[in-house]
Amino acid sequence: MKKKLLSIVFALLLIPVIASAEYFRDIIVTSTEGIWTDSRAYTTLADALVDIAVDGTATDLYIAESETVGTMTVPAYIRLHFVHEGAISVTTQLIINTTQIFSGDRQIFTGVGDIDFIAGSVVRSSWFSDLDEALDVTNDDTLTMVISEAETLTGNCAVGNNVTLRWESPFIITTSAFTMSNIKNIEAGSYQLFTGVGDFDFLAGSVLRSSWFSTLITAQAFTTDENVDLTIFVDQPETTDTVTFDAFQSLAIDPGCLININTGQTITINSSIAAGNYQIFTDDGTVAGAIKQLVIPDDWFAGTEVVTLTSSLDALDITETLATLGITATQAEINTAADGITATAVEINTTSDGDTAKNNHVHAAESVALPRGYLGGLQMSNDAGDTVHDILIAVGECRNTGHTSNIVLASALTKQIDATWALGNDAGGMNDGEAVGNATWYSVHSLGNVDGSVTGAGYDTSVTAANLLADAAVIAAGLTTYRRIGSVLTDGSANILGFTQVGDEFLWDDPVEDINLVNQGATAISRTLSVATGIKVHAIINAVSHLAGGAQGVYLNSLDIDDEAPEYASTPLLTLEGRDTNNIDFDGLLKIRTNTSGQIRSRGTDANTTLIIATLGWIDRCGKDD
Repeated sequence: MKKKLLSIVFALLLIPVIASAEYFRDIIVTSTEGIWTDSRAYTTLADALVDIAVDGTATDLYIAESETVGTMTVPAYIRLHFVHEGAISVTTQLIINTTQIFSGDRQIFTGVGDIDFIAGSVVRSSWFSDLDEALDVTNDDTLTMVISEAETLTGNCAVGNNVTLRWESPFIITTSAFTMSNIKNIEAGSYQLFTGVGDFDFLAGSVLRSSWFSTLITAQAFTTDENVDLTIFVDQPETTDTVTFDAFQSLAIDPGCLININTGQTITINSSIAAGNYQIFTDDGTVAGAIKQLVIPDDWFAGTEVVTLTSSLDALDITETLATLGITATQAEINTAADGITATAVEINTTSDGDTAKNNHVHAAESVALPRGYLGGLQMSNDAGDTVHDILIAVGECRNTGHTSNIVLASALTKQIDATWALGNDAGGMNDGEAVGNATWYSVHSLGNVDGSVTGAGYDTSVTAANLLADAAVIAAGLTTYRRIGSVLTDGSANILGFTQVGDEFLWDDPVEDINLVNQGATAISRTLSVATGIKVHAIINAVSHLAGGAQGVYLNSLDIDDEAPEYASTPLLTLEGRDTNNIDFDGLLKIRTNTSGQIRSRGTDANTTLIIATLGWIDRCGKDD
């Protein structure tokens, strides 16, 4: 009796152990006809690939134990899943032609061989023994590396020329005595990334956030020996002691990100500053230097002591610069000094449109290159003066398409869609010879000249502003670069439909019912929605499916992905479904990526399904990801 009781207790104790195991080691369920394959069903990983590569069908390959390979290529249609203790040890060369690699944050690649990843891959630093090895293995690849754990350098290392470093969480790279070099492309939020007494070498053109370093002084120190042009983007309030920024260390400072200078300390700036007419320095310290600006706004200081702050441009530089920009200086207080000039106030008139600018940072637009794809402000709205023909564009700035210059709109601008294009506010925005069409989408473009000193905006049926840039008046104004900042739609009377914009989100004042049908059917159909066309956006829709009885449903998806039949219990599942025997409605608010024609795909389980779609708006990134 005691033996039976002990056996039962032992069996009960085994249940949670077995249940908690990630993988049953002695139960292998696999089939080349199935939806997934277990590598342990084969003698080698190479045998598994040969067996499942018969027809090139997309297949999930699960690697649950350590596999050793010599020379091997993983085809593009294989999805690699590393589970349990799964890993690959490479002795010669592993070529991975799929971007679909799935694993947790643990080491999955080992061995002395080489690994080549296909362009566009996303790998994680934790998949390798350490960051040094991760950078070495990927040095000649074109990919994104996610820094997925805190890293400490164990030797000198270099980031590949085509490798982007991405942080999804604030993991810090520490260097005690080594150098991490060739750093340029970084994607990260406002949190610390770098620390230590070693060195980080950044390439020319880098844009670095001050929050990526422990202090502003540290940011300056880590970039001082490169002697290459780069930008330190101050994206949070900073407190600093004495520090000097050399000519190649440009600063860009956001509103509200004050640099607090401690009492008795001096910040010396021998570079340029990109900032608007708002305070950027505060407290009891001192600002000095030979700043590379034509005009230095008083608003930057607001009581902070300023000594020996001069412009590094001499009088001839200013005269020639103004002349090339078509600007006449009508009043200026300019004092010649041994090391340059001091510009305390400048009032200038632009000959192109007669606008007057006073105490403004004339060259701030081009003193520092904005980050690739940057767009801030420039939000659109129906102008109150003529809501159906005019669009008001708010103050803002952006990097142009092509990433060669900045476009800065220093004051709000209203452009008329029903008038021929002209430079200036409350002026025409349509290229000459083109009438406003009915039910037509128009891209709205910000325009700029080569150095950013002249800006404008206009409408074009082309998402690349091809017609605007060919317009004689636009050419005469010297506007040669553009950035698409949104789209508007006209109705059947050529009036602009009402909308609101917040950030990347555009919402209709009145949602549009685009689809209302009683027979969706089981065949995939492209559905056109009332969203911006010419580019891919995310449609924001309300959808309802009326089920006439029995188990029915509808699958709504992007035309960018494979067309698959909707299923109840396996992928891709259903967007709207019901399993009731009575008539019933199922609805929901959805976001789905469109194609460039503003279309998504719908596919039902059978013919007896009603589908209604109302378009609320869309999300348009306006080139931020280009």
